[in-house]
Amino acid sequence: MSDSLHIVQELLAAFGSRDPDIVMRFFAPEPTVVYPMNIDGSTDPQLVFTGTEQVAGFVNLLVTHFSHVGITDPVWTVSDDGRVVFVQGTSDMVLSGGTPYRNVVVFKFELTDEGLVRRMTEYANPVTMATLNLG
Repeated sequence: MSDSLHIVQELLAAFGSRDPDIVMRFFAPEPTVVYPMNIDGSTDPQLVFTGTEQVAGFVNLLVTHFSHVGITDPVWTVSDDGRVVFVQGTSDMVLSGGTPYRNVVVFKFELTDEGLVRRMTEYANPVTMATLNLG
């Protein structure tokens, strides 16, 4: 197993580069991205992106609408087998128009044996997320 913590840190740095091709290199074939906390209070996920095409669309949305993407004060946890990495912190993002976006976040990254992200789950306050207007 590759150094999973380093891989996830590089993935998050790639999001900061705003280059979707670089970001997608970190994802396994047929990845999944999930936002499980729903604004309606249900246990149904708010958003689910499955497969390379949908995940690439999600990545493009981020790099199009945000001029800055990062996490402040990250706290990292890696499973004993290195297949799961958690990071907790505060999103440090700026919409392309200059409006800051801050939210409390916990990410869970599930990696393949090859060190690629097969599933990324973001736990964030859905009320704060609902204030975004991504048109």
